[in-house]
Amino acid sequence: MQNQYIVELTDLFCGELNHSYVTRYAIAANTIQGAIGKLAKYTGLNFRKYYGDDEDAIYHTTSKLRGCTIDYIDNEDLKEYTNNHTINYI
Repeated sequence: MQNQYIVELTDLFCGELNHSYVTRYAIAANTIQGAIGKLAKYTGLNFRKYYGDDEDAIYHTTSKLRGCTIDYIDNEDLKEYTNNHTINYI
Protein backbone atom coordinates (compact mmCIF):
# COMPACT_ATOMS: atom_id res chain seq x y z
CA MET A 1 0.00 0.00 0.00
CA GLN A 2 1.32 3.41 -0.93
CA ASN A 3 1.62 6.39 1.41
CA GLN A 4 -0.12 9.69 0.75
CA TYR A 5 1.87 12.93 0.65
CA ILE A 6 0.67 16.53 0.48
CA VAL A 7 2.92 18.87 -1.50
CA GLU A 8 2.62 22.67 -1.51
CA LEU A 9 4.61 24.15 -4.41
CA THR A 10 5.37 27.89 -4.21
CA ASP A 11 7.92 30.48 -5.26
CA LEU A 12 11.08 31.41 -3.39
CA PHE A 13 12.11 34.87 -2.22
CA CYS A 14 15.69 35.22 -0.96
CA GLY A 15 15.85 31.44 -0.57
CA GLU A 16 12.72 31.20 1.60
CA LEU A 17 9.28 29.86 0.68
CA ASN A 18 7.22 32.92 -0.27
CA HIS A 19 3.65 31.55 -0.51
CA SER A 20 2.53 34.39 -2.81
CA TYR A 21 0.91 31.58 -4.78
CA VAL A 22 0.56 27.95 -3.79
CA THR A 23 -0.29 24.90 -5.86
CA ARG A 24 -1.23 21.85 -3.81
CA TYR A 25 -0.77 18.24 -4.87
CA ALA A 26 -1.75 14.90 -3.32
CA ILE A 27 0.72 12.22 -4.36
CA ALA A 28 0.59 8.49 -3.69
CA ALA A 29 4.08 6.99 -3.42
CA ASN A 30 6.03 4.44 -1.40
CA THR A 31 8.58 6.97 -0.13
CA ILE A 32 9.03 10.71 0.06
CA GLN A 33 11.72 10.45 -2.63
CA GLY A 34 9.24 8.64 -4.87
CA ALA A 35 6.70 11.43 -4.32
CA ILE A 36 9.25 14.10 -5.26
CA GLY A 37 10.18 12.06 -8.33
CA LYS A 38 6.53 12.02 -9.43
CA LEU A 39 6.23 15.77 -8.80
CA ALA A 40 9.40 16.43 -10.82
CA LYS A 41 8.11 14.36 -13.71
CA TYR A 42 4.68 16.05 -13.59
CA THR A 43 5.99 19.64 -13.38
CA GLY A 44 9.20 19.27 -15.41
CA LEU A 45 11.23 20.78 -12.56
CA ASN A 46 14.35 19.34 -10.89
CA PHE A 47 14.31 19.28 -7.08
CA ARG A 48 17.03 19.04 -4.43
CA LYS A 49 16.40 18.42 -0.75
CA TYR A 50 16.89 21.56 1.30
CA TYR A 51 15.78 20.32 4.71
CA GLY A 52 13.85 17.44 6.23
CA ASP A 53 13.48 13.78 7.12
CA ASP A 54 11.38 10.77 6.07
CA GLU A 55 7.99 12.26 7.08
CA ASP A 56 8.27 15.88 5.97
CA ALA A 57 10.79 17.92 4.02
CA ILE A 58 11.45 21.10 2.08
CA TYR A 59 12.78 20.88 -1.46
CA HIS A 60 14.05 23.67 -3.72
CA THR A 61 14.32 23.53 -7.48
CA THR A 62 17.80 23.56 -8.94
CA SER A 63 17.00 26.98 -10.45
CA LYS A 64 16.30 28.29 -6.90
CA LEU A 65 13.08 29.92 -8.14
CA ARG A 66 10.55 27.52 -6.62
CA GLY A 67 10.31 25.33 -3.59
CA CYS A 68 7.90 22.96 -1.94
CA THR A 69 6.99 21.40 1.35
CA ILE A 70 6.10 17.73 1.38
CA ASP A 71 4.33 16.06 4.29
CA TYR A 72 3.04 12.57 4.98
CA ILE A 73 -0.74 12.52 5.51
CA ASP A 74 -3.07 9.67 6.42
CA ASN A 75 -6.29 9.02 4.53
CA GLU A 76 -8.57 10.53 7.18
CA ASP A 77 -6.61 13.79 7.31
CA LEU A 78 -6.43 13.85 3.50
CA LYS A 79 -10.24 13.85 3.29
CA GLU A 80 -10.42 16.82 5.68
CA TYR A 81 -7.60 18.62 3.83
CA THR A 82 -9.36 18.23 0.47
CA ASN A 83 -12.51 19.77 1.93
CA ASN A 84 -10.58 22.97 2.74
CA HIS A 85 -8.16 23.25 -0.22
CA THR A 86 -8.07 22.77 -3.96
CA ILE A 87 -5.77 19.83 -4.70
CA ASN A 88 -4.33 18.31 -7.87
CA TYR A 89 -3.89 14.53 -7.70
CA ILE A 90 -0.78 12.95 -9.18
